[in-house]
This record gives sequence, structure tokens and C-alpha cells, in this order.
Amino acid sequence: MTEEPQHGALDDLWSWIDQEDSVFDVPAVPPSDVTAVMVVTDAAEWLPRQLHALERLDPRPGTIIAVDAASTDDSLALLQAAHEDGVLTRVVEAGERVAFGAAVELALTDTEPEWLWLLHDDSAPHQGALGELLEGARRADVVVPKLLQPKRRNYPETLAEAGQTITGGGLRVPLVEVGDIDQGQLESTEVLGASTAGLLIRGEVWREVGGLAPELPRHRDGVEFGWRVNGHGYRVLTWPEAALNHLEAGRTGLRPHDEHPHVADRVAALRIAAARGARRGTLGVASVLRAAGFLIAKSPGHAAAELRALRRYGADPALLDALRARIPEEDVTPPELLPQRLWPLRHALDRFGGGVAERYRDLADSPPAASIDELTGDDFAGGVTERRRVPAPAILFGVLIVAALVAGRTLLGLGPVSGGGLLPAPGSFGAAWNAYLTGDAPWLGFASIASLAGLGFPGWFAFLALLTTPLLAAGAVLSLMRLLDVPGVPAAVISACWGGGVILLGLVTAGDVTGMTLAVVGPLLARSVIRIASSDATGRSGSVSRPVPRSGSPSPAPSGPPRSSSPRCSAAGRCCVTAAAWRRSSSRCSPPGPSWRPGCRRWPATPVGSSPASTRWPGPRFRPPPTRC
Repeated sequence: MTEEPQHGALDDLWSWIDQEDSVFDVPAVPPSDVTAVMVVTDAAEWLPRQLHALERLDPRPGTIIAVDAASTDDSLALLQAAHEDGVLTRVVEAGERVAFGAAVELALTDTEPEWLWLLHDDSAPHQGALGELLEGARRADVVVPKLLQPKRRNYPETLAEAGQTITGGGLRVPLVEVGDIDQGQLESTEVLGASTAGLLIRGEVWREVGGLAPELPRHRDGVEFGWRVNGHGYRVLTWPEAALNHLEAGRTGLRPHDEHPHVADRVAALRIAAARGARRGTLGVASVLRAAGFLIAKSPGHAAAELRALRRYGADPALLDALRARIPEEDVTPPELLPQRLWPLRHALDRFGGGVAERYRDLADSPPAASIDELTGDDFAGGVTERRRVPAPAILFGVLIVAALVAGRTLLGLGPVSGGGLLPAPGSFGAAWNAYLTGDAPWLGFASIASLAGLGFPGWFAFLALLTTPLLAAGAVLSLMRLLDVPGVPAAVISACWGGGVILLGLVTAGDVTGMTLAVVGPLLARSVIRIASSDATGRSGSVSRPVPRSGSPSPAPSGPPRSSSPRCSAAGRCCVTAAAWRRSSSRCSPPGPSWRPGCRRWPATPVGSSPASTRWPGPRFRPPPTRC
């Protein structure tokens, strides 16, 4: 066996056995060289869990500094109590609301640490997280931990992030599938950047690169920092053995703020993309299209936040120039760390295909599988042959497609489609926009945008709209029938009659745009009215989980009907869970301790079959004892 590997030779397939890992030549980093900085802002609701996780760290960093960014709740009092108990080394009061990077610089005013560990107030590290990160520090200059979603009782840990990258248009590209069960399947790999929660950074690299960019006050500062680190030739490495549970209070809206959380995130994304060479006009068009997509997805709040972020991005070009000046002149970032240019299109197609598959599965009405009693009964012998039947909605759509093609056979060919109430479409996409901008018909703007479905040709869009109107009308009625719990075959028949009526009444052949629009929108409007009338929720109280009451404070009165109660549970014969939080070392409530420690709390009864996402436990290791109603 030769010393140099001969690529492709069969004799050298096992040459890696004789190769020694160079990491053993690098000395281990002692935990005493690590300075941890945690920035806290209005985090009294989840801060006790964070401090409890810091108390359990093994090994512990040499210094733990907490910076309070002018919190208006009890966060500062909790930090001071933890400092008195020795959990925190020092507490710094910022005095005003400052960005995360500015708060870190404030904590490092009088020190230059060998290693810097960044922590959020909602990112509880696992007990051995720092020890695992120090092992990765022997291989890289910036070590990225694995971020997990908040722990849910009786549910496995799920992935939230393990590094990220960003597209040329500012879209976040995660490197893991969010929500996947954590089975230890991730491997260490080089990345462009990551969230700042849990980042372990070499002190020399932090000072050379210039720290976090103040131009990005709330979001995306981690991926921008990692990009600059890679540009200087240093290594950013994920280390999945180190894990933190990240609540993401800023992005999910749990942390109180004056505006929509999507605004700050999108502003930071636009600034990073523009600083790296994206054109302002391209970013503007992309933002407008994203806002239109949010409206189609029935999310007007995100649509307004997208446009507000676009205006704020263009209002202060000095911040963009300052961010661009931080980029090294000779950027040596490996190109393989950046996503492919067609990633947004591929991602959109994947999501669209997944949505279509889910809708089709709902329409298929597949019969339930055999129960365990049927499989283990005395009469079970070889099973029952299941005949695969084509669902009625699939037959309906197939018939309507054929009928539409037959009815529109005279429209096939070259030239614009017009006649009756349908005027000739403009010849090009630019002509359509010119007619909208110079004319007095505001609906031409919608028609111009919708012509993108015809690859930018308004005539093709008009032809497709005529052919698919019966199908869309039938689909709208079918969704209404589903809401009214009409069985599959009758619902398909009613939908077929409605879609066929659009053809038989001559709405398509006459070019009756008003009639075709009502045929599609009418059932959808009726469906929305029925859902609103039958909903028991009052505003957002039916869809958003209520905040957890603090210890010693009375629970707020519910604004809507109660979700569950003990008599109702007894009548239904279901088991309820009554949870009490206590310290991990005792099976009963411990005596009152420092104010930052999780105390004894009573939780409302919750049915076992309810969704766990609506319940947020106040600590990482709480094991409430089940009781029966």
C-alpha cells in the first residue's frame, strides 16, 4: 500500500485506516476559556427555564454574562436573583433597547475572551452542550450547534435548525427538514452560517471579522456573520452532538413587539441580498410577488409586512452601504456553500406538489385499513381482497376535463380568443401592463398578473381560463359539499351538475366573464360564510394558544367557550391530565426557592387527545403526574 492514495484503485479502498486524524494534534479547549453572553429582552415567561438549563450545564463556561436590553417585565429581577445564586457571573444593564450584536459588544467591553458563546434568552442548552461544542472547536473557528424545537411532553425531539444558507433574493434555506424527528441522523458539515443561538466563536475571529453587523438588529445576523467568516477563509462547522431547545420567540411573535415579526426578518434579508449584489428592482418585484402570494394564501398580515419591509429597506441606503463595507475585498467563500440558483423554483414546486398530494388524499376517500380485531379474529383467514376503486371526485375531474376540451375544440388554433362578452386580449405582457397603466379599468392589472400563468402571454391565459372554468367551478362546489359532510358520490354528482351547467348555459362559449366568475367564486363565498357562522372562536382566541400564567398570578378569564372541563371529561369517559411543575430532584413540590427557579404551578385540565402544540410547559424536565377525572 502506497503512502499517497491512488484514486480508483481497488487496493487503496482501505487506505484511510492508516491515516491519523489531525484533530488529535490540536489541544482541547478548556471550558474556563469560554465566555458566554446571553442577551435578554422581555423574557420573563420563559427565562426561568433558560436559567435552569444554565445551572445544569456540565461543563460550565468560565464566565456567564447576561445583558438586559431594557426589559419592561420581571426579566431583570430574575437575572439578579440568578446572579446572587451563582448561576450568572455578571449582569449588565443596557439601559435602552439595543440590537443583539450591540448588547454582546457591551458585555465584552473590558474583556477579550478566547472563545465566545452566544446565547439567546429562549435557547436552553442541553446539559452537555458546551462540552460537545468544545470538541468541535478543535476542528473549526465557528461551531454551530443543533437547534431543536421546544420539548413537548410524550413527544420526541424535533429538529428546528442545523445551519442555514441564503439565496440571492434573501430567502432562508434550511439545511434540515424542520419538524423531522431527531434520531441522531445529522453529520457535521461546513455551512455558510446559522442562527446566533448557541454559536461558539473563536475570539480572534470575532475581533478580526468585526462581530455581528449592527445593520441587522434582530434577524439574519448569524448567517451574515458566518458568510463574512467564510469570506475571510475561516471555517464554520455544524456540530449536531451539541443541542439546544430554541423557542424562537422573536420569529413566532411570542416576544411582545410593536410590529409584525416578519418585517424585521425580511428587511434583514433584503439588506443582505442587496449588499451581496442583488439588484434593487429585482428585489422589489420579488417582494411584490411574495406579497401577492401571501394574499392568495389568505395571510394579509404577512403581505402587509412584506411591503412594509420593502419600503423600510429602500428608506435608508446608508445602512446598506455600511453593511456592504463589511464584506472582505477578497471573498474566498466556497461556492458549494451557497444554494443553487434554481432552488426557489424547485422549493416552490415541491411545496405545490405536496399541497396537491394532500388535497388529492383528502378527496380520495380511501377505506380504512383492517382493525386489529379483524386481523386477529377466529374468522380471519388470508384477509379480504380489497378492490381498488377510483374515487368519484377523480372521475368527476376527468369527465369535466374531457368535456371542456370537447366544448372548446373550436377555440384551438392560432390567434386571439374573443367574442361575446370577452374582448381580445393584448398581444404581449408589456401591452397588457401598458393598457392597465394608461387605461381606466383597474381590473386589467389583475389580468396582467394572472397572464403569468400563460407564460406571460395574455391570450394563452384567456384560453386556459375558458377551458378550466368548469373544472374550477366543480372543485369549488365539491369543497362546499365537503364542508357540509355530503358523501363522496352525491357530492361528485352535485359538483358535476354545477360544472356541466357552466358549459350547458353557454357561459364559456358566450365569453360571459361575469357568469364564469360567479360560478367559481359563489361556492367559495358560501363556504367561507358557513365556516364563519359555525365557528365558536372569538377573534384569535380560538386559534392561538393563551399565554401561560405566571406563578402566583390569577389565570385570565377565557374570552371564548371553555375547551374542556372536568364534568365534560367525565361524561365523555376520557382521561384528563392535570400537571404540576416541580424540580427534577423531588417528586413533590419543593420549598420556595429563589425567584428565578421554576415554582409549583397548576395547569388547566387538558384532554389527552388534544394537540400538544397548544400547551407550553414552563420547564424542560417537568413530568406532570396523570390523574383521572
